[in-house]
Amino acid sequence: MQTVYEAADMLEAHMVAGMLDQQGIAAWVLGDMLQGAIGEVPAGSLARVTTRAEDADRARDIIREWEQQQPAPTGPAPDTTLRSLPRQWPAFLLGMLTGMLVMAWMMQ
Repeated sequence: MQTVYEAADMLEAHMVAGMLDQQGIAAWVLGDMLQGAIGEVPAGSLARVTTRAEDADRARDIIREWEQQQPAPTGPAPDTTLRSLPRQWPAFLLGMLTGMLVMAWMMQ
């Protein structure tokens, strides 16, 4: 068995394995269930697609061709910097105040 593709997530790994199966190459996904064990934290390359050693070169060629056909990402990337934090302060403060009032009421 040889690894021919390291996927970003298990959905991508199964999609690539299915694509290889359609081309007559037996493919297996390994490590895809490990992603669920760590929750929402990005696992990074845990799911990988493997084939028989004799099919590995052909599988890599098919995957390379598929990757070249994929469209480039469009649109702006989401803003995850601290600049977006000030817009969230009112909701955060309201939530904190509500929580404090509920706790004070429960302690009476």
